Amino acid sequence: MPRYGPPPDAEPPEAPPPDDGSYRRRWSAGAKVLAVIATVGMVAAFVFEFLPPTASKSSQKISTTVVVPTSTTVTTLSTTTTTPPVTTTSR
Repeated sequence: MPRYGPPPDAEPPEAPPPDDGSYRRRWSAGAKVLAVIATVGMVAAFVFEFLPPTASKSSQKISTTVVVPTSTTVTTLSTTTTTPPVTTTSR
């Protein structure tokens, strides 16, 4: 017996049915327009994501302020573990 199960059958598999193309649907004009608009939007978003910021003289400036605390407090935590005494009895 083979390692992973019985051997395949000796007879060839059935031929697939002839392709009549009935499973394909035609796109309506509205669906085509929507697909084109969506494609253009995705390509534009991808392109604008990687464009460098403009270097024009704009009146808007972006600034970021980071506040760093000047003092820190360190607390040491101490733990103590106790074990109960062990008693032995002899028989």
